[in-house]
Amino acid sequence: MEAGDVAAWFAVAVALIAAFIALGNANSAKRQASAAEAAIGHAQRSATAAEEQAKAAIEQVAIMRRELERQDVPRFSVEEIDEFKGGPVVPVRVTMIGGADLSAVTIGAEGNLVRGLAGGLDGPPGPAILRENFTEGSHTTVYLHLHEKAGSASATFTFQGTAAESGKAWDALSPKTLELVHHALRKQGQQWGRSQA
Repeated sequence: MEAGDVAAWFAVAVALIAAFIALGNANSAKRQASAAEAAIGHAQRSATAAEEQAKAAIEQVAIMRRELERQDVPRFSVEEIDEFKGGPVVPVRVTMIGGADLSAVTIGAEGNLVRGLAGGLDGPPGPAILRENFTEGSHTTVYLHLHEKAGSASATFTFQGTAAESGKAWDALSPKTLELVHHALRKQGQQWGRSQA
């Protein structure tokens, strides 16, 4: 074998080794590319899951905020203090049954026979009464004035309040309707119901 042949064989061997190394590097790069693609897919799925979790968390916060606001909304009850005897002045107890403490509450009344409300038995009726420092369990007596004596009447009480701590104002809290039926008519109805039984 001549020196030129050895050099040629040596060059071929080096080229084969280089080709083998290049093939190994290409396969390694291919595996790395596949792994990178898999990592990108996993990252995309993780990002989508994280977005869904973030949306769910935002929705949960909104639900909790609405629930807290709902719990803060003042609620009231109204009831006649004495048996209704036709009016024209009816004492009514207004009680705060829940919600945020109020620095002030405006109580109004409307209805076909309603003339207005007064803060005292002999007070002149007006469209509304203002009461201050109302908390859960607080109650006040207002005097519902009717235009005339009646066997029955209906009054819808309206409420507006201002929260003591935050100053938040509620312009239209849930109204309460009070149905007034003369005690004699109520008795008569009860007796009629018993006689029918």
